[in-house]
Amino acid sequence: MALTKVKSSMLDTGIADNSTDTAMTIHSSGDITLASTGSIVVPVGTTAQRPANTAGSLRYNSTTGGFEGYSTEWGSIGGTSDEYISATPTISSSEANKITVTNHSDYTNVTYKVYQGSTLFPYLQEGGDITLQPTTAGSVSVTVVATEVGVGKLFSSNSSALTVTLELKSARYWRLTGWVVQGSIGLRVGHFNMYTGTDGIGGTVTSTSQYSANREGGSTTAANASSTALNSNWYDDTPYLGATDWIMIDATSTVDINSIKIGFAGNATYFGASKMILERSDDNSTWTEVAIFGTGGVTGSSAVLVSARSAIQTINRTAEWN
Repeated sequence: MALTKVKSSMLDTGIADNSTDTAMTIHSSGDITLASTGSIVVPVGTTAQRPANTAGSLRYNSTTGGFEGYSTEWGSIGGTSDEYISATPTISSSEANKITVTNHSDYTNVTYKVYQGSTLFPYLQEGGDITLQPTTAGSVSVTVVATEVGVGKLFSSNSSALTVTLELKSARYWRLTGWVVQGSIGLRVGHFNMYTGTDGIGGTVTSTSQYSANREGGSTTAANASSTALNSNWYDDTPYLGATDWIMIDATSTVDINSIKIGFAGNATYFGASKMILERSDDNSTWTEVAIFGTGGVTGSSAVLVSARSAIQTINRTAEWN
């Protein structure tokens, strides 16, 4: 085997101790090939021991457990690294079907997934709030996986387990209830419809006979709310001395509603209502609040009601209620 002697002029050697950062420099414009089945051990050190920021640097970070390099910043280039995951998800569940990631603000570019065993559990997410969509009631142990990625960096994930109470939130009867000022004209609705999907997909109304209301006036029956023409209203133009008015849809079977559409024909007080509540019932007798819109509301948005004065608005469950 022929050996090629390396000219000493091609090498700058130093003493391999702490007296110098550079032990050897190779002066060559050609490629360097190592004909070996072994390996090269690159510098190993913690994040705190990173050298000066020099483009082209390569090292193994013993803090993150991965290789890293420097171009304009230090970044992972291979191996397994947890450097870019900000935190392990801190999760809690204070109500049925609901998981809160209390340290959501610790993440950047994070996505969550919820697993029951190895199966992805259906859910809706808005920020650090995760709403499960169960098909049966009871309790279930789930794992929330938080995955974070930075630009040009590796994905990295952490997870936490939690037991969550499941409650079916579907119902047959759904209604809009409006709080009315004493002695005023009651609630007026130009359009009201419900959908099993978000964005108004999967309508539940197939007949105007599914509509009813607590009171009606002449031709302004509850069935008018099925029309998309906002000047075809449901209302009673006589003063109402009670506390509320309501308009109801009988879905004819138990359904899970994920969006509604509402519209008025323009009125500073939403046609007599200072706030509106979406409610559900299994028996048309006992009602449960789902979302509150308007003055004094604890969920939902009064802005939706303002916009609905001039055009039909779609309200998604993901944005307005759980």
